[in-house]
Amino acid sequence: MKFTGELIRKAHEETRNMKKEFPIVTYKFQFGLEMSYLLSEIKGVENTMVELKGSEKQVAWAKKIYEKDFLGEYKKFPETRLAGVKGLEQKGKVLMDEIEKIDNAVWFIDYRTGNIPFKGGFYNMIRRIWKGESMDTVLSLDEYRR
Repeated sequence: MKFTGELIRKAHEETRNMKKEFPIVTYKFQFGLEMSYLLSEIKGVENTMVELKGSEKQVAWAKKIYEKDFLGEYKKFPETRLAGVKGLEQKGKVLMDEIEKIDNAVWFIDYRTGNIPFKGGFYNMIRRIWKGESMDTVLSLDEYRR
């Protein structure tokens, strides 16, 4: 698939389906996620984390948290009981894409230590999305954006 009207239509279609299934989802945000996902398929982008900002110790700790609580759980996701839920695998890929864009080491540390409500790794996040929470709420990024 190339970056064409077809790609945009597919993103709108997927966004409408998501909005029907989860009315709490913000259309604009979900459309952005769908575009990101579809574009990543075009480019063949692999899971790679952006360069983290923070002190040397914060960055080192955040990378360990990312590898264990997010990337590690994401790789094990196909073995979990939620893996068979329709559409959840795609949402998991989109969620990982969003997590990998986070450049603030403190976000990972706060998520791990419970300073962000509902601490936990990838599996907890995907479970909350399955229950109907929006990606915005699950990631709790607002206070970390500048």
